[in-house]
Amino acid sequence: MRFLDGDYKVAVGCLLAECNPRAPKATKQDFSSNGYFVDEALLSDLQQSHPSSPKELKGFVDRFIELAPNCQLVPLISADGGATGPIEQSLLDEMTAAICNRISDALPLDAVYLALHGSSKGTKDEDPEATLLRQVRRIIGPDVPLVITLDLHANVSEEMVEQVDALISYRTNPHIDMTERGMEAADLVASMLKGMCTKIGFVKLPLIAPSPTQLTDNHPICEVLDYARSLWTPPILNISLTTGYTHGDSPKSGMAVTVTADRDEASAKRVAFAVASKLWAERDEFVMRLTSIADAVSLARKADFDREKPAVVFADTSDNPGGGARGNTVWLLSAFHMEGVKNCALGGLYDPLLAAEAHELGEGATFLARFNRDEEDPLSGIFEAQATVERLHGGRCVGRKGIAAGQSIDLGPTCLLRIDGIQVLVISQRQQCVDPIFFEMVGVDLTQVRSLVVKSRGHFRAGFSEFFGPAQTFDVDAPGLTARRLNAFPFNKIPRPMYPIDAHATWPVPNPP
Repeated sequence: MRFLDGDYKVAVGCLLAECNPRAPKATKQDFSSNGYFVDEALLSDLQQSHPSSPKELKGFVDRFIELAPNCQLVPLISADGGATGPIEQSLLDEMTAAICNRISDALPLDAVYLALHGSSKGTKDEDPEATLLRQVRRIIGPDVPLVITLDLHANVSEEMVEQVDALISYRTNPHIDMTERGMEAADLVASMLKGMCTKIGFVKLPLIAPSPTQLTDNHPICEVLDYARSLWTPPILNISLTTGYTHGDSPKSGMAVTVTADRDEASAKRVAFAVASKLWAERDEFVMRLTSIADAVSLARKADFDREKPAVVFADTSDNPGGGARGNTVWLLSAFHMEGVKNCALGGLYDPLLAAEAHELGEGATFLARFNRDEEDPLSGIFEAQATVERLHGGRCVGRKGIAAGQSIDLGPTCLLRIDGIQVLVISQRQQCVDPIFFEMVGVDLTQVRSLVVKSRGHFRAGFSEFFGPAQTFDVDAPGLTARRLNAFPFNKIPRPMYPIDAHATWPVPNPP
C-alpha cells in the first residue's frame, strides 16, 4: 500500500470487556488492574517495548504511522476490563463519555478506530458497543470512517454494524492475531482516506455453541474458515465470523457473519449468507467432550506412575477467568490432593488473602493454607491443607508465548505453595492462566511436571503448546461460573428459539440475497 501524503488526524481508543451476567459486577479496579490509560499516557504505553494496552491497538497505531508518517494520532482512552461481570452502569457511562468527549474536542477528524470486545454489558445497558458507536457516529457525522476490531467471541448486533464502515474480528482461537487485525484495520482506514467506500453484509444466526468447540484449528470451525477464505476475493475486503460469547446471556447472543466489501453491497450480503449457511450446516458438530474429575485424577496418576507416557494438562474450563469466572474454585485441587496426585502444578488460583499471608510468612514457612476463606459463592468451594511457601513473587511479568506474548502482565503479589505433591500458584489479580511464564517466574520447571491444571478455557493451548499437544489436553467438567454444558445455567435474555438449547430452532431465511 502506498503512503498517505496528508497529515491525517485519526482518533484511537479501546473499551474491552467480556461480561458474564453471573459474575460479580465490574468496577474501576477491574479495568485499572489490566491497564487504564488516558490521553498521552495511552500513546506513551503504546511506545513501550512491552505495552499493557491491547495488541490490536498497538498494531493499528504502528501500522498507521508507517502508512501516514505525518499523521496526528488523537489518543482517547484504553480501558480493558478483561472478562468480568456486568459493568457498573455509572462506570460504563463514564468511560463512554470519556471517549465521546475527547472525540468532540478533537474535531474535525479524518477517521476513528476503536478496539472493542463485542460482548460487554452494563448493569442496565445490554449493548454498550452499539450505544458507544451510535454516539460516536452522531459526533463525527456520516462521512468520517469509523472502523472497529472485535474479539472472535463477540456477540454482534445489527445496531453495531449499522454504525461502522468496517468490522474486523480476530480469526484465531486461541487468540494470537490481535496485532495483525489492528494492522488490517489501519490498512482499511488508509484505503478509505484515499476514497474507497465500504459496504457491509451481516447475517445473525440462532446458534450458540460451547466455547471449547470453537477452536479455529479444530473441526468444525476450521472448515468454515477455510470456506470463507475461498470466497475472499475482490471486491471482498474482510470476512469476520464471530462465534459469540456463550455465557453472555444477551439479546444479541448468537453467532454472526459480517462481510465488508469495496462498494459492492450485493456481494457483501451474498458472501455473508454463504458463510452463515456453511456455519448453520455444521451446527450439530459443536459437540462437547468433557473429562470428569474422577477421570482427570486417574489420568494424572497414570502420567506420574508411567514416565514413558506423555505429561497431561487439564483445563479447568468451568472456572475460566477469561470467561468471567472467579478463578478460585478448588474442586480439582481438592480431588487431586485427596487421591495423592504427585508431580502436579496448578494455577493461577485467585486468592489475594492467601497470597498476602504467604508473603507475610516468607519463603520456607509452613502453615495451614485456607483457600477461599471469605468467599460466599458455593461454586468456589472451601479447601485447607498444610502448605509450604516455596517461592514469592511480585507478580509482574512479560508474556512470552500465545495471546499474551510481549505484553506486560500484573498478577499482583504471587506465591507458589507446595501441598504434598502439588505445587499451587496463587495470584492476587484475577487473570486467565494463558502463558507458561506464570509458572516459570516462580521456579516451576514445566518439563518436569507430569500433570498441569490451568484456570483457562482455550488460550493456554497456544501458550503451553511446547509442553502439551492436543492429545495431552483435557477439558474437565467441574463446577464453576463458566460451566461448559449449555444446560448448566438458565438463559433468560437470549433470542428464542436458539439452537441447540431449543432443538426445534430454525434459521428463518427463505432465500439467499
